[in-house]
This record gives sequence, structure tokens and C-alpha cells, in this order.
Amino acid sequence: MNTDTAGSTTPGAAHPGWLLIAPDNRPYAWYSYDRVLSYDEISAMARFEPSDSVRDDMVRAGWAVCAGSGVELVGDGCAFTKASA
Repeated sequence: MNTDTAGSTTPGAAHPGWLLIAPDNRPYAWYSYDRVLSYDEISAMARFEPSDSVRDDMVRAGWAVCAGSGVELVGDGCAFTKASA
């Protein structure tokens, strides 16, 4: 069983991973889903910042974690070009 983007357990659904969101509501970092290290929002935040007190300060300052694939880290203004070999 895997966890889907909404965080519910669904057979066969692949979890995209976790996005760390900065206080300005922009994606800051991405972590893959891991059954041990980052299985929910709280454990994903702890993976980024292991110190309980620093992590609590970050949450109070507006840092958050949500499900995301990591593609959100690429800004809307980026243009992709296919490069030939």
C-alpha cells in the first residue's frame, strides 16, 4: 500500500513526495516519500530540520509541508528546450 497525494492510503497509488513550503508560500525543498524517514508531514519536516525547537520556530514563522512531486520547485518562468545529442 502507498499513500496518495491527499495522504490517504490507497492500494497502488504512488506518493509524490513532500514539499517544504517557505513562509512566502513558495516551494523550498522536496523530499521523497519514505516509509521510515518521511511518511507524513511531521516526519518530513523533521527530516528537513531535526531540532525540535528550531522546527517549532519554523512552523510558527509559517513554514509548512505538503505533498508534491518536486516539479513545483521549477518556477513558472522556466522554459524547457529539448537538447539533441
